[in-house]
Amino acid sequence: DEALQNIRETMYAMERLYTINKIPGFPSRSFERRGYKYQDKPWRRADDPEWDWKSTTSSDEAIGHIFAFGAIAELVDVPEIRNQAIMLIDTLMAHIVKNKFYMIDWNGKPTQWGRWNPEYVNQYRKNDGDRKICASNIMAMLQTRECITAWDFNDFAKLLEHSWIENRYVNVAEKLLAKGGKWFGQPTCWVGDYSENEEGEGENLYDICGRNPIKPKVGKYKYFRFLVNKTTNEFVDLDKVPISSVYEGIEYRLHPLPILTCSGNKKGNGDFYGEDPNNLVGSWSRNIIEPTNKKPTTEFTEIIFDLMV
Repeated sequence: DEALQNIRETMYAMERLYTINKIPGFPSRSFERRGYKYQDKPWRRADDPEWDWKSTTSSDEAIGHIFAFGAIAELVDVPEIRNQAIMLIDTLMAHIVKNKFYMIDWNGKPTQWGRWNPEYVNQYRKNDGDRKICASNIMAMLQTRECITAWDFNDFAKLLEHSWIENRYVNVAEKLLAKGGKWFGQPTCWVGDYSENEEGEGENLYDICGRNPIKPKVGKYKYFRFLVNKTTNEFVDLDKVPISSVYEGIEYRLHPLPILTCSGNKKGNGDFYGEDPNNLVGSWSRNIIEPTNKKPTTEFTEIIFDLMV
């Protein structure tokens, strides 16, 4: 009980490093009561009049955060704490990836040592220790994020790592969007951390939703045959989606839901880069989608989803 309470208090303090400043996904180096560090330039005033926070966060802090959060997510079997650790991993890595592998400080510039951008790393000689440690650190951080953030679904977060018919991660989303689901009748956007910022927000939907993440219950659900777009009066018949690939005797077909509703495609590895002559990718983003097994009436126009990789 004492150890668990120590973890709770530690996680509370660690999360506050991210929330005490206004920079999305940026962890403060530290924070303390206001009034002690006015002459120390790295210390900045927080919105809370009783607190200051320290900028200039470096790679040492970042890799330490990922290590600690990753260990907690793997070893602490308390859903509330585990989800908090996963959220903080995703928050930090979204900031780094979105900013071209830099940590961007209060002044809009990279911190002195929070740098993993290839142009910066590759300026060092191949046998230079800094080049090796920067490269190995960012690879470990990215792999930890990919492993941890979607592990409950036995899946990964990149678009084409899960956008397949019968994929459990996508099937859960379908169940939530279908009649009787928690997301029924809500606009749908399959958003990644590379997507553009929302107008007037300074953040994209991925970052905004990450403030209050919802983790759906893992379950085994069969895909629905039809996806109905209630906004455009269109539908897709999943039974007509062509086979995209065959691996070890298993046929794989792209799932239309993530592909049609995605935002930020072609901004990173793992996105859809295949031919799309009819501009289907992202064309249903933010529309109201209803998965159903009932064929739509004649007022709905059928869209042929024939994309392949």
